[in-house]
Amino acid sequence: MAKPTAIIYVDGLNLYRQCLSGKPELKWLDLQRLCEQMLSTHEVIKIKYFTALIKEPVNKPGSQFRQRIYLRALAAHIPSIEIFLGTMRIDTKRYRIVPLSLDQDGKPMTAKVQKLEEKGTDVAIASHMVLDAAENRASLVALISSDGDFAPTIQIIGDCLHVATGLLSPSRHITHPLKAANPTLTKVIRPDTLKSSQMPNDLKDSKGMIRRPDHWI
Repeated sequence: MAKPTAIIYVDGLNLYRQCLSGKPELKWLDLQRLCEQMLSTHEVIKIKYFTALIKEPVNKPGSQFRQRIYLRALAAHIPSIEIFLGTMRIDTKRYRIVPLSLDQDGKPMTAKVQKLEEKGTDVAIASHMVLDAAENRASLVALISSDGDFAPTIQIIGDCLHVATGLLSPSRHITHPLKAANPTLTKVIRPDTLKSSQMPNDLKDSKGMIRRPDHWI
């Protein structure tokens, strides 16, 4: 008997921040293997991966190169993946110091900070989820993210389009809005699942060999 089908939508930056940041041994993540382990009852027919090309942090030289190598590896290793790129915006703003401190005039003291913000990704994820559900492209549409802003998307798909939804949370703490959206199934991504979902160190595409960056080994 054929398994029900699933499409997975990956909030790449959220997944990175919650599960992979500071853990180089996990960063060569095989999204197909991860999704198959998390949804063994379904056939994963498509993975849609949403991210933005990062700006080079001063304290992390080579991070842009490693991200591009990883995206190339995903495309080579997973035939069913589609990669969608938003933009990364950096703004310099002033914010109040915490805890609150006052200057000699009694005004709150501020500090200049650099704010890094991903643009366009959340809207793209929500749009693709609703469109695919409306066109009945799979039995289940499942989101990898812990961002509570996606709660309305999950609720609309389930309540209005009557398509099963899944939440594969990179965080053990699932926010109230996501719980209230009542996804059909909810699972937390565990460290051991990430560890067993790594791509081979060496891959190949039409441009040549792709090797896992030494810094991630």
